[in-house]
Amino acid sequence: MIDSHADTSAPYRGMRGAVDAEDASEVLLCGSMREIDTRIAVESFESCEIEVEYLHGYSFHAIFNGAILIPFGGLLRLGQRPKALERYRSACRNAAERAAFVAERQIGGEQVSLPRRLSVSVYFSGDIKYDSEDLAASCKFLLDGFRITGMLNPEDPQQIASFDCFMQRCGQGESPSVGMAFRSAYKS
Repeated sequence: MIDSHADTSAPYRGMRGAVDAEDASEVLLCGSMREIDTRIAVESFESCEIEVEYLHGYSFHAIFNGAILIPFGGLLRLGQRPKALERYRSACRNAAERAAFVAERQIGGEQVSLPRRLSVSVYFSGDIKYDSEDLAASCKFLLDGFRITGMLNPEDPQQIASFDCFMQRCGQGESPSVGMAFRSAYKS
């Protein structure tokens, strides 16, 4: 039986680490995971290499090589530091906008057009293990970036019919990466 009055905050006390809101160097921990420096996460999205694949009207894949996601718990704690959160949000959105721009260049300057109903899959390869809820929440700012570009319809909350997350650990010497796949939810 779970004691609803028990002090469950004890394991989380002291997990905030050093905080310097001016340069976004708050150290975040999620459970027993190792530390994530928000400055490193921001820089990872600002400097990531982007690969895209686009099949007109059917699918769009974007891979952000070198990008590091901040888990949901870290985002909640980062919300207490608005400047740091805004830097991370901006870095993620800009990476999504760069991915859309790369795709548009590949197809001759046309805007990327996705179906009205999408199945979205997120792949994360890193040295920190996230559960699917952490991974889903961590991708919100990337999805916002794709909405800003017009790839996703900001007026249609039902556009994403399904959302799946997959995680695997990086091998020794491998860089982390984030991949997003948008596919038609309609059966062909």
